[in-house]
Amino acid sequence: MALRIDHAVVVSLFIVGKRQLVQYNKEVDDNKERNLDKLQERLDQLMSRVNAAKIAYLNKTPFDDKTELSYEDLKHITQQFIQASYEFQKQKYGSVKVKISVAKLLRR
Repeated sequence: MALRIDHAVVVSLFIVGKRQLVQYNKEVDDNKERNLDKLQERLDQLMSRVNAAKIAYLNKTPFDDKTELSYEDLKHITQQFIQASYEFQKQKYGSVKVKISVAKLLRR
């Protein structure tokens, strides 16, 4: 007994499959954009925190719960920014394109 596949059935299955794939891709792209927006907001927040910490360190003023910020505290804050930057780049480009060091970040 041979099965006969009708051309119309194959074409309709292809169209339905293609529509589902397009819909899936659209949902994935929307989700990726929302995730990138969240990562960008976090990156902006951490950059502001780094700038505030640099000013507090240079002026020997209180920052958060510390009476005076040490270099190690400043280094920890900048490493948080670098980590968030790497996560953003991995999400957007698939890999880290721009490497950042603590020293370069503190010079800006």
